[in-house]
Amino acid sequence: IVEILDENGNDVVDGELGEVTVTPLGVEGTPLIRFRTGDLTRKYSDTCSCGRHTMGLGPIEGRTGLMMKYKGTTIFPQQVENVLQSHDIDLYVLILGLDEDGLDQLIVYLEDTMGESYIQDIKQEIRSELRVTPIIKLISKKELVAMRFPEGSRKPIKIQDRRNA
Repeated sequence: IVEILDENGNDVVDGELGEVTVTPLGVEGTPLIRFRTGDLTRKYSDTCSCGRHTMGLGPIEGRTGLMMKYKGTTIFPQQVENVLQSHDIDLYVLILGLDEDGLDQLIVYLEDTMGESYIQDIKQEIRSELRVTPIIKLISKKELVAMRFPEGSRKPIKIQDRRNA
């Protein structure tokens, strides 16, 4: 059984964002009842063009662990990554943090070799995609590589969540 639920465990209406929750009926040893997957998507109950009447799921838009409210808007770091990758920017670090008032903030670290007009274009595209403006900080390639590949880490870290630190 697949359900799309809101934060309170209630069914969402068509087109509303919710968490995929499953109950597999074939598991006997350790049954999973309403297992929350962490994936966020939208449900659709319209009849499919192929004639099916079952619930349809939209694409996975993010994960609950990476979802953040920013100035009243729900955003996912993947949305920012998509914009950066569309500009062929591969070296970046996104930091989810708190400002001095305890409110969420998104800082995008980029290489300092980019021009100011290029940075403004990226900022404008992120603003049009997400309806919020992140803080963009330019640092040297050496510093950026050190942030992306920290000592002792076995894989690159593109997103750092410092909200609960």
